[in-house]
Amino acid sequence: MKISCEIIGKVDSGDVSKISMENNNGVVISTLTTGATLQEFLVPTETGALKNIVLGFSDYEDYYKNNLCACQSIGRVAGRIGKASYTHNMVLYSLPKNEGENCLHGGPKGMQVQNWNYVTNLTEEYVETKFVRRLYSSVDGFPGDMSVSITYRLNNSNRLSIFFEAFDSTRVPAMGVIDMLVLCARRFSYPICTTADLRLCGNSIL
Repeated sequence: MKISCEIIGKVDSGDVSKISMENNNGVVISTLTTGATLQEFLVPTETGALKNIVLGFSDYEDYYKNNLCACQSIGRVAGRIGKASYTHNMVLYSLPKNEGENCLHGGPKGMQVQNWNYVTNLTEEYVETKFVRRLYSSVDGFPGDMSVSITYRLNNSNRLSIFFEAFDSTRVPAMGVIDMLVLCARRFSYPICTTADLRLCGNSIL
């Protein structure tokens, strides 16, 4: 088990970092601070070479040039909100538009375009990277502020688990994060499993 981190660029005056985690079987998970993105899921093939089984880009800047959201953490809401508005408890909320009259994947300032802070953790059983970001209404246009954490955990069974948590919310009428995980159909020599867990902890949801 090991972890390596490197700064690969800058965005909004902040460093963009790439964090790579490797288990004892040679499986490597690489993530980016921009969008809390899963960039690489490298697995050994029968020849011993490493193959990436997720869709993404080698250059972090390319994630900003398309709307695929490939393997990025999107939110506050994943999906389309028609007419960029919704009603909660008889209150009408208006949201920023980024797809005609609609709000798609958290709008133009969604989680996938923000640069996240992170911490790493290495144990005998697993290695993990935890991304943390405070979402402000003044930035993304959604009502209320909240903190979000997204954890990528790799163990020696080649299992990648992704944990989502939202907490410290001032208001929580809309929240539904997701990692746009796109697996490529490629052969590899180790069993691979992915799991995801969404946990919302705040004033009104759990």
